[in-house]
Order: sequence, then structure tokens, then C-alpha cells
Amino acid sequence: YVDDTEYYIELLKNRGLNDKMILSFFKQACANYSRYGLTTLMTQANNQDMLLIPDPSALLTTLSDQTYIGAYVPHNLVLMSDIHRLKYAMYLNNDAYEALKKMIDAMPNEIANDFYVKEAYTSFTDLQYSNPNLAGKDERQLGHTVSIASKSIAYQEFETSALSQWLEAHSYEYGFMLRYPKRMASSTNHVYDAHYYRYVGKKNANKIYKENSCIEEYNQKEAAE
Repeated sequence: YVDDTEYYIELLKNRGLNDKMILSFFKQACANYSRYGLTTLMTQANNQDMLLIPDPSALLTTLSDQTYIGAYVPHNLVLMSDIHRLKYAMYLNNDAYEALKKMIDAMPNEIANDFYVKEAYTSFTDLQYSNPNLAGKDERQLGHTVSIASKSIAYQEFETSALSQWLEAHSYEYGFMLRYPKRMASSTNHVYDAHYYRYVGKKNANKIYKENSCIEEYNQKEAAE
């Protein structure tokens, strides 16, 4: 990091950050990013419309077209063994993975047997290849998000499945939230999608569920308080 520090400091000063803010930014960023990750993050430093995220590991981090995490890689990714999944090499944050296993174990057998993970952690490199506009801006890169599908129902009809209905009713008990709920597109900036679930921890999930809210609205409320 040292070789690049002076250059990065100038970039952050140009964004209007004072010395204290710059020090805080680097403390968080150096704890979360590799040198390559930090280098890619700072490629957007001159873009005043892009918010740079120094700590993407926070459970309630949200990403959009106006936020950027560069080539961030979570420190505690694990292989999703013992879970039905689309392909063998799929990874997830360790806490999210352990919670997902507990949630599947709690499902009725017929629902658990219908469950599989279609998408999980997706790397910056993979996103660059599949959808360059999403690289560094997609929450799958955080390692807390899974896309869940049914073995017995077409992907487009997942909302009607018993699995989907069980998840909407019970996932919060295990720290997961439906990421893009109905009637909240104005807050999430994303249309309703029954497949995507985000791990936020039990405490946060319980609050968000009881408030019939979403992560963005919950963050705004916490910031206001």
C-alpha cells in the first residue's frame, strides 16, 4: 500500500475528504482490501458521483450503480459443501453459510428436497466477464447473497412454490431477508425478485421483518436515529 499512498491521498482530497476522514478511510480499506482490490477501488476515486465503500464486510452494506467496491474479496469465504447447488465450486461467507445450513435443516423434508442454490458469491473477475457494468457494484460479490431456486418449478414461477412461501415466512429466523421485496422497488432500486436472499444476521433480520421493511429503509432509519 505504501507506494501508492500519496497518490491515493491526493485523490481523496480531491473528493473533499479532510485528513481525519482520509485516515479513517484507509484504516477500513486496508483491513478489507488486498493491494489489487484497493487499486481497483481507487480507479473510481475521480468519479465524484461514485461512493467508494471502504468496509464492504459490514452486514448491512448495500450496493448500487452509485457505489463501488472494486475487486473486493471477502476474507472468510467457504465452499458450500452439504448444500444442493447448481455447481460444485460455489462459495459464501462462513457465517451466511452456517446460517443457510441451519435454515435448510429446519425446512420440512419436502421443501428442503426441492431447494437448491443457483447463485452465490460471484467474483469481480467473473462479473467483468459476464456483465462488466456490474463488476464492483453487485452484492453477490459481498458473499452474503444467494439466489435460491426450486427443483420442481420453473425458475420464472418460483414465487408460487411452497419453498418460496416458506422462505418469505421463516428466513428471517435464520438471519436472511428477501433482498428485493414486493412494493419496495423505490427503496431497493430493483424490481421484486423472489429468488434473492441476503444474510444480515438474526438481530437485523428480525427488526427488518417486523418493520416490513428492506435493508435500505432500515439503514436510513438507523442513520436518522
